[in-house]
Amino acid sequence: MNGVGYGVRDGSVQVVERPAGPVPYGHPLMPTILASQMVRRIGAFRLLSLAELLTELERAA
Repeated sequence: MNGVGYGVRDGSVQVVERPAGPVPYGHPLMPTILASQMVRRIGAFRLLSLAELLTELERAA
């Protein structure tokens, strides 16, 4: 996810870290991040024609 890490500093909640890129699940900073975006990676895909897409959507409904 993309976001900003917060923590308590001088008795108030403040930004403590601005990661340069996405923070992966399991990262130690993750519990303190206020997320602005979820980042997803596509692992596999297949190309469909419009007709195939419509058939798949009808089948799923």
